[in-house]
Amino acid sequence: MSTPGACRRLLIACLLGAAAAATAETPRMILTTNGGGGTVQLGAGEAVHYTLPLLAGRLPDETGVTDAGGAWCRVRMAWELRAGVQQDELAVRF
Repeated sequence: MSTPGACRRLLIACLLGAAAAATAETPRMILTTNGGGGTVQLGAGEAVHYTLPLLAGRLPDETGVTDAGGAWCRVRMAWELRAGVQQDELAVRF
């Protein structure tokens, strides 16, 4: 553990995959973030809206989306914490 008052960084990495089998004809997944949530699209059709998780009542300080290959996206969320947090889980709600 770090010293009291020191910044701690919590990184959450999730992989979100397309529901369809990955083939050459599978539409590409497009994942966007906007404020406290975003949209997952498969090809031209909208698939689902989601909300980002809260850690100690706060949205992530940083959110990034990168290609993870095939029909997958990697979502990275980071929080800057100044003190320990008693929270057992985080969940993205769809």
